[in-house]
Amino acid sequence: LSEEEMIRVLIQLYENEEKINRLNLRRDSAEKIFEIAKPIIFERIGVSDTTFSASMDYYALQPVVLDKIYAVVVDSLNLREQKLTVSNPTQ
Repeated sequence: LSEEEMIRVLIQLYENEEKINRLNLRRDSAEKIFEIAKPIIFERIGVSDTTFSASMDYYALQPVVLDKIYAVVVDSLNLREQKLTVSNPTQ
């Protein structure tokens, strides 16, 4: 996957993981649900688990690039959270 595709996939994974965490389940139950949801997430965004895993392995060997990818992911998630907070200040 390209850097842009990795960013998109990671954002989707983290957003869905957060949705599951907000269900206030026990940690082990939330992890099980997320593992069940991951293939659905990958299918929805058009990426196979194998391709994602291979790409993570590839970028793990390039820590500077992986750091850059995660910096963009964190910035994007923070920006989305800020937008949600502004549009819904009661939460």
